[in-house]
Amino acid sequence: MKEQTDILPKIKRCKHPPDRITYEQKCMTHEKILLRYLNRAINGWSVADFLGVEKINEYALYAITDFTEIVCDDLEHAGYFVPKGICDKRASEYPDGYKGRKVMDIDELTDLYFMGKIRKIIILSVLHENEIIDSLLCRGIALNDLISIVSILYA
Repeated sequence: MKEQTDILPKIKRCKHPPDRITYEQKCMTHEKILLRYLNRAINGWSVADFLGVEKINEYALYAITDFTEIVCDDLEHAGYFVPKGICDKRASEYPDGYKGRKVMDIDELTDLYFMGKIRKIIILSVLHENEIIDSLLCRGIALNDLISIVSILYA
């Protein structure tokens, strides 16, 4: 598995650990992307439009962020998408799920992926996207099966 990730450039770690990112830094980063998302939504665009219709029910979301609820609502409103679940490193903090949706840890996500129950993973974290991708690649998940919210919005 490691050989596959050697072809990629070294992923830089986030210069601010999650517990040191200030509210202002988070807002400055997310505001621009959220506004782009909302602007496209006003014009009738949906995340589901980007994903297409092929095997729609085999997607999972990674990370509970400012985007999680809006992306879930957008996908459910499209009428043909039901995420398999939401993965988060703090899954133990959500024993009853997140707003009615199952929350799993990375081990469960990886197991579902290799059992073929999940084909694609949509990464909702903006500030720690690189670390998440690196972690998933090291577990053997294919790069082509990872989609980031930023790449969706700027595609």
